[in-house]
Amino acid sequence: MLRPHASRTNRTWHLVLSPFLKHATSQAGSIAAFHHERFQPMQDLTVDNEPPSSAELESMAASTTLHITTAELHGAACGIAASGIDPEWAPHRLVELLGVDAVVGEGQLIEFFTASLLALDAPTMTFEPLVGADEDPLADRMESLAAFSASFIAGFGAGVGKIDDSLDSEVTELISDLAAISQVETDIDALEENEVDFSELLEFVRVAVVLVRAHALSGSLSGDAAISQRGDDEEPRYH
Repeated sequence: MLRPHASRTNRTWHLVLSPFLKHATSQAGSIAAFHHERFQPMQDLTVDNEPPSSAELESMAASTTLHITTAELHGAACGIAASGIDPEWAPHRLVELLGVDAVVGEGQLIEFFTASLLALDAPTMTFEPLVGADEDPLADRMESLAAFSASFIAGFGAGVGKIDDSLDSEVTELISDLAAISQVETDIDALEENEVDFSELLEFVRVAVVLVRAHALSGSLSGDAAISQRGDDEEPRYH
């Protein structure tokens, strides 16, 4: 697991999420407009390529790492992408985060990251965190959502260097919301009301990831320029 093994308390499902995220998720049309206006997908990765389906991403994830769940891998990849780091360096940061022993090979990792970026930047906003199928046990999906959220934060931190008050206040609120979701109680009953609550949390996470990525691409992650380059001239190496 990439997230800290902090002790969890039983938390209510109805988390106090930031007003910004609550407003954003209630305004689907506004999100689409925000996305269209501010997202500028990295052309070298998106030209003549269709965003992969969740099933395709899950298949890639299964052959990319060892001892890392699909949710953790996807969360870390999306977090690094959302930091605005140069895509040439992103897989290098990802392998640093996961550990060399957890990566099957350079090619698989680059392929998975590129595909994840295509899905995240899809203009149709079809991005979905990989947290399992609807027919999977609710407790398993909730655990995967918590793991995705924690791993996203870890990946984002690896990309920007550190998470502190220098970040845009909206970005800080979004990260705080994801941190809260990463700590929710996952041992839950498969009740209809819990399914509804899970769907709401999943939508919160989906929108939060999209909006953090949008901030990076518009150069508004912080009061300074968005992080886009690694600070040295060393060539990326994976072994």
